[in-house]
Amino acid sequence: MKWRDMRSLIMVFSIAAVITCSSAQTVYYVSPGGNDANAGTSWAASFVTLQKALSTASSGSQIWVAAGTYKPAAADVTVSFQLKNGVAVYGGFAGTENNLSNRNWQTNVTTLSGDLDGDGTLNGNSHHIVYGISVNASAVLDGFVITGGNAGDLGGGIELLLASPTLSNLLITGNSAPTSGGGIASAFGSPVLTSVTFSGNHTGGNGGGMESQGGNPSLSNCTFVGNTAVNGGGFYNDASSLPLLTDIIFRNDTAGSFGGGFYDNGNPLSPQNILFESNHATLGGGGLFESGSSTLTNLTFYNNTSKYGGGIFVTGSNSPNIVNTILWQDAAAITGSEVYNTSSGTVTSSYSLIQGGVAGSGVGPNALTDGGSNMDADPLFVNPGSNDFTLTSSSPAINAGNTSAVSASTDLAGNPRISIDTVDVGAYEFQGAPLPVDLVSFTANANGSSVVLNWNTASEFMCYGFSLERRIVSPQPQASSAEQWTSVGFVRGHGSTASPNKYFYLDNGLPSGHFAYRMKQVDQDGKFKYTAEITVTISTIPSLFSLDQNYPNPFNPSTKIEFTVPAEGRASLKVFNSLGQEVVALFDGLAKKGEYQQAIFDGTNFASGIYFLRLQYNGRQLMRKMLLMK
Repeated sequence: MKWRDMRSLIMVFSIAAVITCSSAQTVYYVSPGGNDANAGTSWAASFVTLQKALSTASSGSQIWVAAGTYKPAAADVTVSFQLKNGVAVYGGFAGTENNLSNRNWQTNVTTLSGDLDGDGTLNGNSHHIVYGISVNASAVLDGFVITGGNAGDLGGGIELLLASPTLSNLLITGNSAPTSGGGIASAFGSPVLTSVTFSGNHTGGNGGGMESQGGNPSLSNCTFVGNTAVNGGGFYNDASSLPLLTDIIFRNDTAGSFGGGFYDNGNPLSPQNILFESNHATLGGGGLFESGSSTLTNLTFYNNTSKYGGGIFVTGSNSPNIVNTILWQDAAAITGSEVYNTSSGTVTSSYSLIQGGVAGSGVGPNALTDGGSNMDADPLFVNPGSNDFTLTSSSPAINAGNTSAVSASTDLAGNPRISIDTVDVGAYEFQGAPLPVDLVSFTANANGSSVVLNWNTASEFMCYGFSLERRIVSPQPQASSAEQWTSVGFVRGHGSTASPNKYFYLDNGLPSGHFAYRMKQVDQDGKFKYTAEITVTISTIPSLFSLDQNYPNPFNPSTKIEFTVPAEGRASLKVFNSLGQEVVALFDGLAKKGEYQQAIFDGTNFASGIYFLRLQYNGRQLMRKMLLMK
């Protein structure tokens, strides 16, 4: 159903009387080893399907789901897991816990999958894995991976209509929708999202990660990474929607037109503590497309790219304000590397650090109105190459902001927003010299073609986070020690805490081989310490017809592609440009069953832009999109 068709439902639901009956809290259990003929009231008598638990649970109930993969239906793509008022659904259990606080959703990965036929593609997948209509905050979904949704229109992962559920501790990844909201589509509701990651979702329309129309969604501590769309690669905010955005990261999101990270369609928003890093839009607003009268407070833009407005694209007749914000090292092919301003209103910048200044080479065609206390100086990030945008002790951004403009009590890392006496400029607040992290354990375990990294800390003081690195031990050891280690991910720490914390990272899509991992614990002032390396062995025998997404993506100048075939046969892997013209054949020959075939696409002699991979085998084909960005 389209959003425009849904508007007619608003009045019906707004005048309907909602009657809820309270009852004693009951916990229902779901595990892969259960049986739907059971009572579902203990792990020993658990259900095997989440649908059975949802149909049984009433208001006031909880559903505990053990690690495993659960699908909405056997074959019916129109069936979803439907949220219910008063029912809290929790994933992340090992299947033995008797207390909710004992679960670990990061270690005990609990997946809600739309891949009904298990073929690893989006064909024949659920239209919406999770669906919520006219539910309130008492409808809870917490601790799941949501993947493989393929909508007929919108909301491949989750579709919400007139719904305001509580969504926490979710990884929404690999979902697709043709019109909007590859990960989540929300209309006329106020869902609350906390610690939700949107990764690798896609739409042929607006909002690769999430699209919101109407309502007042609230997002905090959320991450959008590697999502794609025509507009709003990470998030598309449609007219009349007023989301509350605090502590958000947009990284490597891509839009075919406008708003690589975020697209605001004319709304007066007040985002705080937002990082826009390495996002791309083909036409305008690599980081942000803004046509409203938003107040942008304590944002950091870095390495975002577009044709117009690498950092921000401002248009329309409204008058947004830029406060306590850093715009640095963004790029535009035509003009406005930091800000492209064609607004007929007044775009004011104050207490901000903008490369080139408010009227310099980084801003165009119209200058920004100088609200005072702006700077043009290197912000001196700790290590932007490793995604560390905290400030070094000599940064000009320290104590340079407008404290009266700040309402958030913490910064993007969860540390005090005002550490000394005046707020800093940018998403991160300088915290001074940190003390070491007390690391209790660091382990690596193989899980199919993935490696699960777990580590525990006994206490942390001003900890920025943990950078995970990997090297190949065999079968292809790399030549020199300087080239061995590759960064695979970063997990934010808890700042300063005397309480123990558990962390988790999943390194996916690995071939068979022997790998080593190490972790770099990064302090707020840029100091760091490495752990000893640990090793793990991956042994996989592929049996599917599959074409993996190239890595890295975006890339410059080269990228790796892997594919498998179910039986020995002739296969071809070719690259086409956006006009459909073949530019190179990477593989054309006999492909063997049970082996990962690898190819390298070298884009040195090709122009920046979108390219397409096509794998053909035995009358079948798979396609993937790549982005070469020089």
